[in-house]
Amino acid sequence: MIWVRQEFNEDLSDAFLDMRRRHVSVTIAGTNGARILPELTQASNDHVIVKKRYSAFFGTSLDGLLATLNPRSLVVAGINTHACIRTTVIDAYQRDYDVVLAADCIGSFDTEHPCHHGEVPGWGNGTPRDQLGDR
Repeated sequence: MIWVRQEFNEDLSDAFLDMRRRHVSVTIAGTNGARILPELTQASNDHVIVKKRYSAFFGTSLDGLLATLNPRSLVVAGINTHACIRTTVIDAYQRDYDVVLAADCIGSFDTEHPCHHGEVPGWGNGTPRDQLGDR
């Protein structure tokens, strides 16, 4: 299992341009907003990637980790589907990974975007967890 979380410096020096322009201080290092929810159980052998941009691939060690793990496919779940999940899925596809969306494990605060309902354009409505099988 690979967990991906977003984290920025308090002064936003490593945040993306729009955050710096609007002085948006979310997911700041050392705050609860930058932690993985305690309700989600992490195993001791799970991996954690810290990202600074929408895609989990951009500027992180995810490429190298996946090369080491050599997965058959990637099952993607998470929040902000309209931005983070979408860009990560596209980046994974560009790297020739078989990508599966866990439809009942993704969502977005942007209710107008198709991704809010578990759909990433080009991937349809995803696959419910109970239909994923042995991936």
